[in-house]
Amino acid sequence: MGSLVRFLFTLTAAVGAAALLAASLRRRAPPSGLPAQVVPSSHMEGRNRSFVLWLHGLGDSGPANEPIRNFFSAPEFRLTKWSFPSAPRSPVSCNNGFVMPSWFDIHELPMSAGSPQDENGVLKAVENVHAMIDKEVANGIHPGNIFVCGFSQGGKDSID
Repeated sequence: MGSLVRFLFTLTAAVGAAALLAASLRRRAPPSGLPAQVVPSSHMEGRNRSFVLWLHGLGDSGPANEPIRNFFSAPEFRLTKWSFPSAPRSPVSCNNGFVMPSWFDIHELPMSAGSPQDENGVLKAVENVHAMIDKEVANGIHPGNIFVCGFSQGGKDSID
């Protein structure tokens, strides 16, 4: 039953993210008056491409989340580059120190505003995400076309 619930939450997150990202890319799309056969120059291509960085949840892996991209079939995603990195394996306090893929340590569940936090681990995760984003910007993807998405521990709000 746990796998089914996890799958349904992931599915719901992916469908919601697909709609939001498509709407965002639609707002950034070039004017619709251009003929469909026009191929963007290499100078313009970087501005029209997008990058989605999808971060998995605690104990999961990047490759296990790759099927999520199948939900993003709108034309706005045809020039989208995807990345599904895996978190490093490290001990997780709330799971009795069990070593598993984790972006940072979680000391207790459920978490509250007063819960102990792994500040160094969170800062390292943020550093790693920024390095991945910086690489894509250096490769010509416009910063406004970069999206950080995820599920559970990999959810964007948890690593800001």
